[in-house]
Amino acid sequence: MSIKPAAMVLAAAAVATVAAASLGGATLALWHDEQSFTSQVKTGKVAFGVGAPATTLAQNATSSASSLNFTVGQAAAQTLLDNLGVAIPIQVDSLAQGNKGLRYTVVPPVFASGSIFAAADTRLVKVSSAAECSLSPRPQLPSPVPAGYYSPTAVPSVYSSTIDPTTHFWCLTAVLDKKPGSGTYTNKVSATGQPPTGAAVTGSDQWWANVTSVSSAAAELNHTIAFTFETFRPGQ
Repeated sequence: MSIKPAAMVLAAAAVATVAAASLGGATLALWHDEQSFTSQVKTGKVAFGVGAPATTLAQNATSSASSLNFTVGQAAAQTLLDNLGVAIPIQVDSLAQGNKGLRYTVVPPVFASGSIFAAADTRLVKVSSAAECSLSPRPQLPSPVPAGYYSPTAVPSVYSSTIDPTTHFWCLTAVLDKKPGSGTYTNKVSATGQPPTGAAVTGSDQWWANVTSVSSAAAELNHTIAFTFETFRPGQ
């Protein structure tokens, strides 16, 4: 470890704690960075959490990764099949002390062809609370979607010593007009006969049936929504 001139940096220490945690399909993260520089740079903590709505994700976070995935799995696919719609709220907690700012990017999911979610109309919308994530009314994307919509700045790069994270909410909704592969099959049969005497006789009949594919939530693969975050200093 090299010693830097005291006029430039009084002391520097970085602590990174690495662990992995998964809770209900949601990944949580904590990156802890403590630095003691000159009076212009204060000691601070950075934390970032992504998961199902909870009291405070960031304070319970335990992973050092800067990229997190929120998982949408078989349970959500089953709800989508049963109700022809599902609304999934996602909470994002961000904390940056000192004069660090924090911004993150969420990538709207692209669902694999042949999956239940791929057959649905899906959208990922930023909402003001978890309660706003529903199908009635269904959150709408702004039109047009502004630049930077999926890359918000959660914490500005102004000095802060707060221990309370900034909380954002996103809402993934998926709606089916019918179950994948379902529909109505109709068949009509006509026949004409010629009796020994008299005019020809014609008759017809038809039948129909509801047809449903073998779509099964048990075969649905996990889908991920990726969140990446970074910190920045004033002017960056």
